[in-house]
Amino acid sequence: MMSRRESSSSCTSNSDGNSEDLDDRKVFGFLDDNHWNSANRSENLCLELSPNITALGRQFDVKKTKSQFIDFVANESLEKKPQKRSLSNLSHGSLPLEQVTNNSSARLGTELVSLTHDNADICRTDDTNRSEAQITNEVNGFNGSHTKTHDETALAEALTSLKAQVKQLTCEKTHLEVKAITAGSTIVNLEQKLTASEQSNILLNRQLINTKESFQAKLIAREEEMAVEKLQHAKEKETQLQHQQARFATQAEIWKREIAALTKVTLDLKSENHRLQTHLKDEVRQRNFIDANLRTLTAEHASTCEELRKEKERHKIEMQELRSSMEIDSQKHALSRQLLREQLHNLLLEKEDHLSQSTHRFRIVCSKNRKGALTFSQSIQKIRGLHNLFRLSLLETREVLKLEAQKTEDVLKRIQEQASDFVIFRSDRDLTLVPQKKQSSRQELQIKDYWQTISRLKETLAKSERVFDKKHEALKAKYREQNDYLKVTLAVRQGLTTDLHTKRKQVTDLEGEVARLRLANSKTNVKLKHSQEQILALQRTYARDIEKLVKGSSISRKIDHVPSPPEYSQEATSESRGLVQDDVEKYDWQEFVELVAAYEAERQLHAGCDATVTM
Repeated sequence: MMSRRESSSSCTSNSDGNSEDLDDRKVFGFLDDNHWNSANRSENLCLELSPNITALGRQFDVKKTKSQFIDFVANESLEKKPQKRSLSNLSHGSLPLEQVTNNSSARLGTELVSLTHDNADICRTDDTNRSEAQITNEVNGFNGSHTKTHDETALAEALTSLKAQVKQLTCEKTHLEVKAITAGSTIVNLEQKLTASEQSNILLNRQLINTKESFQAKLIAREEEMAVEKLQHAKEKETQLQHQQARFATQAEIWKREIAALTKVTLDLKSENHRLQTHLKDEVRQRNFIDANLRTLTAEHASTCEELRKEKERHKIEMQELRSSMEIDSQKHALSRQLLREQLHNLLLEKEDHLSQSTHRFRIVCSKNRKGALTFSQSIQKIRGLHNLFRLSLLETREVLKLEAQKTEDVLKRIQEQASDFVIFRSDRDLTLVPQKKQSSRQELQIKDYWQTISRLKETLAKSERVFDKKHEALKAKYREQNDYLKVTLAVRQGLTTDLHTKRKQVTDLEGEVARLRLANSKTNVKLKHSQEQILALQRTYARDIEKLVKGSSISRKIDHVPSPPEYSQEATSESRGLVQDDVEKYDWQEFVELVAAYEAERQLHAGCDATVTM
């Protein structure tokens, strides 16, 4: 307890010095800074006063800290401008101080247990009064020095706010003193109880130590006996297990070696058998190929022999015919014998050449047949040798298999004997494994419990799967509905598109009809113009014809009225009529040429219009 008090006093002294230095620095820093706003100043004041107030609670030195706090607030209030200072700003600034004091009181309540013996040094009311007087004196002196720059109303408001804060601090101080007194009384009671409990604990510890020593002596003796018995039993078991393990290890190694040897032999035999089978298959294939070649060669030889025989027979027949013809010719034509002899000589030479060629071919075929027979005989000899080798290898393998079968029978007999020994050992071991079986039964029960939990989990999983299936079905139904709706919309869209295409086709058809009608209208207009021109031309020709007829009738009348001799009058009238007829024919011919030209122009125009329509 004394060491704790000394440490707390040293902490308080250190904190006193540090707090003084910090307060001086903060005050001068705030006095130097003239450009902060009122809100920022109030917030910074709250933030920087909080560690000072906590130091006040830890030290319980209200006199010094309160004077520093009042000096700081007074200086800060004097630094502010009179235009921006108001009661609302001061009330705003006092709110975080109350919060800070509440936090400091909470911290002080936790630390009062270690500082019960320093309660007598807490500040009294006379110190607070003295600090208030000092505050007023300092404020008055500061007012006397700065009357020219600051306003008295701001100072009065600052004093009122400071007095209110001092009252709050005094109330809190008294409350904290009461709490400290109650905490001291509770600590004294707890210390008394703690001493009584420590004494009772000492007695109980002594009794426990005595009982523990006696019990430990008994336990040590019992443990020594059990350890000796366990060592003996373990040694016996270890010796038995070592003998059995050594025997089983040797037997297992022997079995492994024998099995490996047998497997190796069987694999070698299988590989050799496979190799011989492949070789035999190759030889059989070669033999079949040689047989096929021999068959083809024999067939070719037979066909060539047959052809030669037929040629010989044909030559014989021809010779007989020639001889008969020669005899007949010699009898009939004695004069042409020489020519026939020459022809016969030439034919004989040709036949001899042909026979020589056929014999040469026959010899070549025979040589080929001999070579094929030799190769076939050689291949047959090789196949027979391989067959003999295969027989010998089969005999050897049979002997080896018989020996291996005998060895395996011997090994199996040994294994049977060892198995009987192992069964005896196993029965002995089963007797020793009864507790292990009990443990296994317990584990089985645990496994059953696990299975039950698994079944429960499965049930929950099945329920969740059912819920999932229901949700899935609902989503499927929604999807189907949406799909049906989409299909309907697509069908409607397709129908609308088809209607639109049909309407477009109708519009294109109507446009084509309109274009065709316009072309027809243009054609009819052109025809109408040409027909009008033709009508005008016909009207002109008709008018001219009428005028000519009228003129001709008037001229003829005049000529009829003029008296003339008969011969001269007839000749003159005939000449005048001929001239008039020539003029009329010339004029009519010109009109006809103009009409033909107009018709050709109209025809060409119609041909051009038809060509454009077809395009």
